Amino acid sequence: MVQHRLLSAQMASVAAAMLGIAFIVPAAHADDPLAPIIRTVQKDRNNACVHYDPRSGPTFGSDKDFRYDKRLEAVAQAYARDEKIPNPPQGFRNILPFLGAGDPESQAINRAYQHGAGKAIGDCSLEHAFYGVGFVRHNNRSVDVVTIVIGFLNPPPPPQPPNEHCRSLGADWMNHAECKPPPIK
Repeated sequence: MVQHRLLSAQMASVAAAMLGIAFIVPAAHADDPLAPIIRTVQKDRNNACVHYDPRSGPTFGSDKDFRYDKRLEAVAQAYARDEKIPNPPQGFRNILPFLGAGDPESQAINRAYQHGAGKAIGDCSLEHAFYGVGFVRHNNRSVDVVTIVIGFLNPPPPPQPPNEHCRSLGADWMNHAECKPPPIK
């Protein structure tokens, strides 16, 4: 009888440990609510903008595709909190903000897509774009808010003439050999 109770106790502790592990998995989502949004955006962008080369096969994304940006994440987080359309952060000329609300988070993601994020993410002509995402849970309203902000950097400043003579040539200065910078070795 003692042996039977000892075996039952061991089995119960093993079962409890296994259940404990099972309960840890959802906690990872609670620790990073942005992860499912980022995965969804990147997966959908890659699926929409797959490039096929007959020699090497499909490639997903490129240097022209969406890249995650922490500055846009900060803008998206503020947008999720106060639901006011944000201004572009420094260094960005323009942003496309999208907001969706729903419960659970997946429904809020779907609503952000319905409000235009899905179309923008799937638009492969939007090159050199960056994105950030935001998430807030409003417990008083029992709703999740998801924001996706797509941004475009300011263009780099045009090259400046290296000296007074080149500046005197005006807009055509780059076409003169004496004004071209030496080749990089």
